[in-house]
Amino acid sequence: MFIKISVVIFLALVAALTILFRPLPDIIPMPVDSQAPDAGSPEIDPRGASVELNHGLATDDVFVLLHGVTNSPLQFLDFGKLLYERGANVLIPRLPFHGYRDRMTDAHQFLTAQIMLDEANRAIDRAKKIGRRVTVVGLSVNGNTAAWVAQNRSDVDFAVVMAPFFAAKGMPDWSISPAARLFSHLPNVFVWWDPKMKDKLDEGALTYPRFSTRSLASILGLGVDVFREAKSNPPAARRILMMTSAADTAISNPRADQLAGIWKKSAPDRVSTYQFPLEWNVPHDWMDAQQPGQKVDIVYPILLDLLLGPTTAEATPVNSP
Repeated sequence: MFIKISVVIFLALVAALTILFRPLPDIIPMPVDSQAPDAGSPEIDPRGASVELNHGLATDDVFVLLHGVTNSPLQFLDFGKLLYERGANVLIPRLPFHGYRDRMTDAHQFLTAQIMLDEANRAIDRAKKIGRRVTVVGLSVNGNTAAWVAQNRSDVDFAVVMAPFFAAKGMPDWSISPAARLFSHLPNVFVWWDPKMKDKLDEGALTYPRFSTRSLASILGLGVDVFREAKSNPPAARRILMMTSAADTAISNPRADQLAGIWKKSAPDRVSTYQFPLEWNVPHDWMDAQQPGQKVDIVYPILLDLLLGPTTAEATPVNSP
């Protein structure tokens, strides 16, 4: 199957060489007070709305947790509650076009890297009002967002990049930028996560059974942008953690390691890495406790230590969070 997909991609790339190797444009976020295109939509399932776990006080630590594509804030909710119980305030913003009652919606084809950055920047600016140390955690496609934050926002204390979608597993580096440009120009196609289960996959859950090729192309382009900036400038965040799983079958771990290596050259004291061992069989989505095959009993305690350490943050009053 993977061989057939690689052949199709290769032929498509050859046919489009005249445009594919032009540089991708810089991604510049819109003002943080801009509104998401679907804000307040009645189509959103209440379970899929953005989450704010707030002690009513400014805490030492505040976390912005960025969920993956075709999922919802529920993906991070169980872990967010653990952070909250340890004294932190927690924000889990909903990706626009996600969390809809209709799991077969086609709205998420309009999700772009630009929109993802805008949503993350809004959440970070909110977090700065309700906590002193801002930690941004992004998984999979939003791992790309967390990487952009790590590269560009000096007011973020800790950026945690989880299983970033810089490239699909086995995808060669030379093909990433051309593929991002190609699929951003081609008509959008919805692809089943599981071609056998189709819309029966995770039936009853608040996730989508299909992903959008055009949306993923934009997200690939965001990764290319981060790599380009990282080669020219050191990262801005005060600390960065790159996390992967050796058992991940979705993303290119070598590509994630490559960015971590670039960052370490320019900021060796601020960048660290962590990989779940192969024998633990930790899946690509290691956060959603409702997904089958999860290892949250292993993963969550490790994450708590990496993000908070053994101590608990103290909450103290402030004037208007």
